[in-house]
Amino acid sequence: MSESKAKKIEIKDVDGQTLSKLIDYIYTAEIEVTEENVQVLLPAASLLQLMDVRQNCCDFLQSQLHPTNCLGIRAFADMHTCTDLLQQANAYAEQHFPEVMLGEEFLSLSLDQVCSLISSDKLTVSSEEKTRSSALPINILSDAGGRVSNHLGQTHSKQRDRTLVF
Repeated sequence: MSESKAKKIEIKDVDGQTLSKLIDYIYTAEIEVTEENVQVLLPAASLLQLMDVRQNCCDFLQSQLHPTNCLGIRAFADMHTCTDLLQQANAYAEQHFPEVMLGEEFLSLSLDQVCSLISSDKLTVSSEEKTRSSALPINILSDAGGRVSNHLGQTHSKQRDRTLVF
């Protein structure tokens, strides 16, 4: 690598405070992951290949899963290729679907993301009607010439054959 011979290396996309925390970690093997720093710490740790810090960030995010943030954590995990966290956040969203669908994060999902979530065999809902009604706001906001209605109809037909968990 050319960096090994350079006297000065510019590290882009990592702020000074985060870099300082990671350098301290290299010397002390201690780092505090918080709500305030996890979103900058995880990508910086990945960039610098500090896999223990990256795992600590993932563990922290897993411990923070809640119906109001699980979809955002899922998207963050997907963006940063944290496959275990992605699976855990997805499972959490499926298990807490009635609460998740009431949150703002649910309303910001794309149609494909909503359909993927509500067609999951592991979705925990009290009735199929609640699952179908969760797509109603998307249907109302996004329907352009029946495209959304048709897509939701296809998803609904896939749901008919599965057993719902009560």
